[in-house]
Amino acid sequence: MTCSKSDIQRLRESWESESAKTNRWFIDPDRDTAYMAALEELKRARREIREEFARLYGWRVSPSWFTLPQLQGGSPGRRRDETFSSLASSLPGSVRHVEFYRDGRRPAALLVHTYQRSGRAHAAIAKRFGLRVERLAFSWYFPHNCIAVMYTRGR
Repeated sequence: MTCSKSDIQRLRESWESESAKTNRWFIDPDRDTAYMAALEELKRARREIREEFARLYGWRVSPSWFTLPQLQGGSPGRRRDETFSSLASSLPGSVRHVEFYRDGRRPAALLVHTYQRSGRAHAAIAKRFGLRVERLAFSWYFPHNCIAVMYTRGR
């Protein structure tokens, strides 16, 4: 998604109004407008990369999350006690960005962009849940700072 001129003008007017209220909260509306346009472009590029990644595997990007046990069993439904917090606590501490992929309705892959370089934690999680784990060539979320690790059902 790109910002139209009217979107940028509306943002600028909003920021100028807020700046007046907050005693110059936004210092440079031109810079901030350019920043917002660049951020939208970055989000669009990430979305396109995720879609292409899914297409290469014959999957689709899932708008809904699933847990590692769901991935293991290929189950499209969650138990009531499975929460996003339980998923987060089962992943290494420095995982910050998680993506979900499905094959039809079934969970196909969980991809994490992590700041943790050690593969041992990911290998241990994969073993615990009977999953395969693979480190990808790069992270499109934060290249050169994150690594991308993909969990898929074991064979």
